[in-house]
Amino acid sequence: MKTIAAIDVGSNSVLLSISRVKGNTPGKPIVNLEDTPRLASGLKETGRIGEQSTGRLIRALKRFKRSCDEHGVEEISCCGTSALREASNSIDVISEVEVKTGISIEVISGRREAALTYLGAVTGMKNLRQSRVLIDAGGGSSEVVIARGTKIHSAHSYKIGSVVLMERFGMDRKKSARELESVLECIREQVVRLRIGPVDRPASLVCSGGTPAAIQGYRIGMKQHDSDSIHGASMKLSEYKQLIFELGQMSLSERRLALAFEPKRAEVITAGGLLSYAIAEQTGLASVRVSDRSLRFGLLYELAGRKVEFA
Repeated sequence: MKTIAAIDVGSNSVLLSISRVKGNTPGKPIVNLEDTPRLASGLKETGRIGEQSTGRLIRALKRFKRSCDEHGVEEISCCGTSALREASNSIDVISEVEVKTGISIEVISGRREAALTYLGAVTGMKNLRQSRVLIDAGGGSSEVVIARGTKIHSAHSYKIGSVVLMERFGMDRKKSARELESVLECIREQVVRLRIGPVDRPASLVCSGGTPAAIQGYRIGMKQHDSDSIHGASMKLSEYKQLIFELGQMSLSERRLALAFEPKRAEVITAGGLLSYAIAEQTGLASVRVSDRSLRFGLLYELAGRKVEFA
């Protein structure tokens, strides 16, 4: 039985999953680790990933490498996304990371990121309709996939993410309901230009990534991360918005307490939530399924031999 690992170096978070493969199917991860280097912080203004963000990334990846070594990982797939695609100093960052951690980062295209995210996000999710829309609103970009079963019809990555929105609108701070509606309207104006669709009906709408997972965790009062309580959960889109507004009207300290299972997401959850909601609105679908899996699960399946299928 082979032991493999996948690392997603995102614009806000960096995530690790370690799994054992039987045949060509990875098992349930035996290790899941997360950190928040915030590579996209200040990127829009400077065009570069800052030294502090790079330092946080290196510290996180050193910890991940120790875990991989402890569990006898034989192969690691480590992919960088939006921040590393855009930063003018990404080659220097990647080189420094490899020298100091031994981990090689492959920067992947937005289309490939979206497709792998879909592959990972829908695994293990029951009762999905054949027609599906996946939304993954990340720190530096948002991925939208339209698929039918396992076959992907379109996969796009858009340059709109939660870190920039958080910084632009001060979303790490407490906001009134009126202020949140105003920010949501500004985000809608950007999202409408994405021209998402068309979507065959009936369809399942799936939102993946840390933000919807954290919103579901808050919804059920989760104290420790429990993937089984998140993955596949369903709620009305109107309830999803209500939960985002509840979190947005809390102070940062209150939000951290409310997200006891993942307090580091407190700063970006309102921006990420409003972004994912605004994109979801464009589909015209009334309910959402939450996925606790995304890009790194797609990487695990790819390492195990499964390929992305395009229609």
